[in-house]
Amino acid sequence: MWILFIAALFGMIYSTWDHQATATADAQYSLSNQDVKQVANGMIVLSNVLGSYLYKNPIDNGHIDTTNLPVPLVIDRRINHTILNKRLWIYTSENIPSLTTELQRISTNSALICIVKNGRLQMLNGADMNITLPPDVKEGSVVYLN
Repeated sequence: MWILFIAALFGMIYSTWDHQATATADAQYSLSNQDVKQVANGMIVLSNVLGSYLYKNPIDNGHIDTTNLPVPLVIDRRINHTILNKRLWIYTSENIPSLTTELQRISTNSALICIVKNGRLQMLNGADMNITLPPDVKEGSVVYLN
């Protein structure tokens, strides 16, 4: 389980380094592109760490205090999580263009990347997941399920 965390952490470090090494002339574009990578990598790392934690410490509903985890995490303020019916929801309600594309890239096209549309959780292909939304996951949120 820690292997997933370490792999995600190295991926996050590599993507940051790779972006810095290939910076474009357009500073605004670079900042935006880096921002998308940071949030997407943060969502995947948080999912891996909390998924490992929940495997050993299962809970049905609620929120995990990430300051008490055995691995120190610095979580981007735009990334949230909640647990509903034993399902871990990693999400952001921020409008971050290309976030779903970046999540697909780094997760190898995971089917667990969803968007909240019309009050329903939908897969990227538009299929309704038929899952009850947690109250704090709002319209337009990008969700990574675990």
